[in-house]
Amino acid sequence: MPQILHNIRFALRRITGNPGFSVIAVLSLALGIGANTLIFSIMNTFLFRVSPYSESGELVNIYRDREAFRYGPMSYPDYLELRDASSEIFDDLGGFRLVLTQRESDDRVEPLVGVLVTGNFFSLRDRLFDSPTRIVQLPVLPLLTSSILPSRSRPSFQNFIWG
Repeated sequence: MPQILHNIRFALRRITGNPGFSVIAVLSLALGIGANTLIFSIMNTFLFRVSPYSESGELVNIYRDREAFRYGPMSYPDYLELRDASSEIFDDLGGFRLVLTQRESDDRVEPLVGVLVTGNFFSLRDRLFDSPTRIVQLPVLPLLTSSILPSRSRPSFQNFIWG
């Protein structure tokens, strides 16, 4: 133990004896550690992390391309038209849309975030995941809603999920 304390005191004397070199050494270490962390984070995201979907190569995101907004949402009638027209191309098609709303209670207004989903959203979600433990990453189950069934899938607030 005394040898370690002696070495630490010696290192501190050397560092304070030449502050310019010490600053350059610390900055070089910080830059190297930061660069390695960045590279590993990128590699981990794209190469090492296993996708939570059982057949991730077959998943497709579909957006509406408009001049003002490249990845715009689709309307529900557009979704129905696409679903019916692409039944031979896609195994299944589901949709969701985030909605911001508010709830008034007593003397305050509480902001809420909701999700409008198609009737097959939860059954599609359950089919996509190969492990029930990975479902935690998806939106929570509905807190307040009526039954969401494919037969009830229509544009209304009956399929509105508060979350």
